[in-house]
Amino acid sequence: MKLIVFEGLGFGLPYLQASYIEMQLLPALKGVTTQVYSWMQNPDLTPTPGQKQVIVGHSFGAAKICGANYSADLIVTIDPRWTGFDSFTAGSNAKKWVNYYERNLLFNLPGCPVNGADNTLLTDYHTQICGDPVIAKFLNAWIGANL
Repeated sequence: MKLIVFEGLGFGLPYLQASYIEMQLLPALKGVTTQVYSWMQNPDLTPTPGQKQVIVGHSFGAAKICGANYSADLIVTIDPRWTGFDSFTAGSNAKKWVNYYERNLLFNLPGCPVNGADNTLLTDYHTQICGDPVIAKFLNAWIGANL
């Protein structure tokens, strides 16, 4: 299995970045190859035949995923945003798409649901949401069940 993570702006603080999710997934990551990218990078994410692919992104990284229509067994977007007045739609090449978002007005930028995704509203602020145990629990369970 391959886990691909797109980080948002982050300001260099680990709890603002999607790679924070990777740290919470250490129990489930045996047998998982992890790649971490900036939201500004444009890697070729063509899946390897026979290998499951999971893509996770936070903030700008999640917004990038929404606009790219990547192929994956699971895509998890965490509070995607560009301007705070965004509308995102899940791509058609994901077998399962889950979105976690918040509606707090930190920096006047509330999160939003992703059309076509399984959306879950959390009570965190944008800067805390990557550390929410609900997200780590879901990813640990999904990865553990699909290895």
